[in-house]
Amino acid sequence: MSDDTPVGATHASPLHFVARVMEALVFASDKPLSLATLAEIARCSPDEAKEAADLLESQLAERGINLFRHLDSFALVTAPDLAGYIERLQGAEPAERLTPSLMETLAAVSYLQPATRAEVENLRGVNCAKAIYTLQAMEMIEEAGLRDEPGQPAEYVTTGKFLLSLGLRSNDELAGLLNAGRDDASAPAGRPAAGEAPPATESD
Repeated sequence: MSDDTPVGATHASPLHFVARVMEALVFASDKPLSLATLAEIARCSPDEAKEAADLLESQLAERGINLFRHLDSFALVTAPDLAGYIERLQGAEPAERLTPSLMETLAAVSYLQPATRAEVENLRGVNCAKAIYTLQAMEMIEEAGLRDEPGQPAEYVTTGKFLLSLGLRSNDELAGLLNAGRDDASAPAGRPAAGEAPPATESD
């Protein structure tokens, strides 16, 4: 811990105090906070902040509020298994509907990410332009950059909202789920060659 540690840190172990500070910061913020931001405000190193985040996540694991992490950002969310109670409180507004074609496209992006449109279409065998646009509008997937190849196609990845919809708290949990699926089934077709024409059929 640095010399300018906030007053109060001496009343508990440094790690537990940082975890408390992080919990307060994430609770007070209206958007996810990055590890770098948390470390800066808590006046600790990034490594200490990561340890504190791990501690806080374990402390909240069985609570009604969980620490959600996506990439390098953190937020407090209600426990996924309690979603039904939250819906009753909020009037149970109908959730956005994922059609079978959208679910298949979302599964393809999850499996291949970061994935280009051509790769998703090669896996599904149909044109996915509309599905990709719709999933972006629903904030289930997002652009993560451009592929370093001819044409520089956009690469897509799943979002934190998508993870929450599955009751997952991190990309590591998603990877474990996908790896389990790969062990139980044959792997899908490989990525298309650069410049390969997309399928002509529009089914979404």
